[in-house]
Amino acid sequence: MPLFKFAPRQRLFFVHIPKTAGTSVEQSLKQLYGRRASPAYRDANLLLTPPRLLRAWRFYSGHVYYDTRSILKPDTAIVTFVRDPLARALSVYNWVKENPAVKLHQKVGDLDFMDWVRDENYNSHLLENQVRYLGVSVGIARLRALFLANELDPAEATKQLEQARRVRLGPEHLARAKQALSSMALVGQVERFDESLAMLFTQVLGLPAPTGQAIRSNITRQPRLTAGQMNEDDRAEFRECAAAEYELVDFAREISNRQLDAIPSGAGHA
Repeated sequence: MPLFKFAPRQRLFFVHIPKTAGTSVEQSLKQLYGRRASPAYRDANLLLTPPRLLRAWRFYSGHVYYDTRSILKPDTAIVTFVRDPLARALSVYNWVKENPAVKLHQKVGDLDFMDWVRDENYNSHLLENQVRYLGVSVGIARLRALFLANELDPAEATKQLEQARRVRLGPEHLARAKQALSSMALVGQVERFDESLAMLFTQVLGLPAPTGQAIRSNITRQPRLTAGQMNEDDRAEFRECAAAEYELVDFAREISNRQLDAIPSGAGHA
């Protein structure tokens, strides 16, 4: 059931980067928005959504790139959460190891963590997803216009979108990711999760903060590997491989800390 009788008037787009506590945030917000929450979970789903239905929704989320904002109403507030790159990568690794049914397990399930880091075919999942989700332009507005004009069928539109998602990253994508963060209503942090979620409710949506400690979802209960179990050489190698992620997250934390620290003590909590 929704937390409130009516969904918030504020339109909200949550960029859910994998393994950044996004499932916990989404559950809180979907409960809040009720039927006004979009069930679409991927860019492709929103790409193919009829215009009337897309306008009717007020909350959009999922593993969707920041570029999707280009097909949403201009008054939509945009938020995301970031996470320490090594902690996020280990969470991905442990989740894949724990879930043999997922496709990625079939590709890398037999690799140890550092072998996966060194595998250029699949290491983007560990090394660059935060830059990728925020900095890659997938051209969704152009593809949607062609689809709605019947110049692209659903299969071809989706295929072109997925190809655009897999572009090789360069310095320009890091720069775009920083621009995206600078434009957001809130940049939350997994390391300051409760404060970030409270600020999302009180400062972005103008609602009371959730009471008590937020329930965390989709957490790996028995991780096979933790940062403390890694040796210094492996940690240093990972940091070098994920240099762009570290630069982005450092930038994001500067923004997030300013936002969170500007709220008087206790003002963002129930």
